[in-house]
Amino acid sequence: MKPVLISGILAASFVASSAQADTPMMDAFSDFLGSCWTYEGEGRMDPIYSATEPVPNVETYCFERMENHFIRIRRQAPGPHGGAFFNEEILNWNTANQNAVTVMFTSFLSWGHINYRNAIFEDGQITIQIRPEENDGSDMNLKWSRVDGDQFSQVVEQNMGEDYGGWVAGPARIFTRQAASVGPTLEAEMTGSPSFSPATDLFQPLLGGCFETRLGESDVTDTHCFTDLLGRYVRDRHIVPGNPDYSGETLFYWEPETETVDFYYYNSIGGLSSGVNVHAANGIAYERESYRGPNGEWQAFRGRYEDISYSGYTSVTEELQGENWVEVSRQTFRRTDTDPFAVRP
Repeated sequence: MKPVLISGILAASFVASSAQADTPMMDAFSDFLGSCWTYEGEGRMDPIYSATEPVPNVETYCFERMENHFIRIRRQAPGPHGGAFFNEEILNWNTANQNAVTVMFTSFLSWGHINYRNAIFEDGQITIQIRPEENDGSDMNLKWSRVDGDQFSQVVEQNMGEDYGGWVAGPARIFTRQAASVGPTLEAEMTGSPSFSPATDLFQPLLGGCFETRLGESDVTDTHCFTDLLGRYVRDRHIVPGNPDYSGETLFYWEPETETVDFYYYNSIGGLSSGVNVHAANGIAYERESYRGPNGEWQAFRGRYEDISYSGYTSVTEELQGENWVEVSRQTFRRTDTDPFAVRP
C-alpha cells in the first residue's frame, strides 16, 4: 500500500528474506510453479451446482511464485447456468503455525467475495481446506499429489455429515500440464472491463494506468500500476528497481460487513499487511495499516491518497512511533507510459 516502505524496512535484510523463501510451502509447490494444468473429465463434487444441473468437466489451474515469498493460484472453471467463473488465491507461509494461510478472491458473486483458508503439507501431499461458509455448510478438502512428469492428481473430499457417511472422497482427477500460452490467456480473461463495485469505483481514475515518482533526491523510481481483478477488485503492483528489485502488490476489495474497501499488501522481502480504505475529502484515506516485516515485527501506518485524477495522485504515509503519528513519506505520482510489468512475470 505504501509508496515505498521507509529505509529501515527496505534495508530489512534481503539476506534474511531470501533465506525465508525456501519453506515447506515452496518445496511442496516447486514442480507446479510456472505452469498451467487442465483437467477434462467427470465433474467434481461441488454444492454450487443443483441436482439437475450438469457439473462442468473442464478446469484449469495456473501456479506462479509471487513476490518471491508467496504463491498465486489462478483458476478457471465453467460456472453454474452456463457461465464461467475465476478464482485467484494467494498463499502465505505462516512460520508460527507451520502451515500456509490463503486468501481467495472469486468472481462468483455480484461484488465478489473473499475466503480465508488453510493449506497443509504432509508426505508430499498438498491439502487446501475449504470451510463451511464457502460451501453452504459443507467442509471440503482439495488434495493434490506431487507432480509426476506432466501430470498431478486431485481428490476432492466433502463432509456429508454423520448421517451420510461423514467424509466422502470423489475419484482422482488427473490434471495435465498445458502450453505456456495458457497462462497469459487466462490472466487476460481475468482482467477486463471492471463492473461497478465500491473498490473499482474508489480507484476509477487510476485503473489501467501506471504512475511514477522519484524517491527523495535520488534517481530511484517507484512505479505503481493499477488494474482490475475479476472486474470487482483492484490490483496495485509496484516496483522500486535495485539489486535486487523491491516490489509488492496490493489487492483492494469491498467488505460488506463494515462497508469499507479493505486491502492486503505483499512484498518481495516477505512482508505483508492489511488495512481499510474509506472516501476522504479529496481522495482516499486508510486509518490504520498493520504491517508484519520479514523478521516478524509489526509496525502501524496510516495515510491517504490525495488529489486523485487521471494524471496522478499524492500519497502520504505516517508511521506510529511511540504514541505519535509521524509523517515518513510524501510522494507525488505522475502518469507514465512505461509499464515495468509488461515484460515481467
